[in-house]
Amino acid sequence: MATPIQVRAIREAAEASAVAGSDNQIEQFAAMDARFHDAVSIAAHNVFLQASVVNVRKFAAQTDVLLFHGAAPGSLAEAGRQHVAIARSIADGDAEQASALMSAHVETTQRQFERRIRDRLFNLGGQG
Repeated sequence: MATPIQVRAIREAAEASAVAGSDNQIEQFAAMDARFHDAVSIAAHNVFLQASVVNVRKFAAQTDVLLFHGAAPGSLAEAGRQHVAIARSIADGDAEQASALMSAHVETTQRQFERRIRDRLFNLGGQG
């Protein structure tokens, strides 16, 4: 279970990501997204999850430009709202709900990323 300090860190990052997402502040959102996911992995007290998040963040640093820049309007705002819902579940001590919401969040991000790749491929193919 997350400590009160960890819950506060998760909530602050989630709320900041929601604001940045709503305002389409790409760089700020990316920073708060990283802070949110890092805080969640630390609060989970699971070294394997922490290592996975570190590795995913390395990959994400390379893909954030593709995913966030020019993405469908609202995708950052949607991710921010998902962060807030996850943070609320963690604060409530509802691990099952937090897990379900995090799974949905990861799936949403994956779908957005796959859509951006397809869009890029089709656009590049049409330019030749």
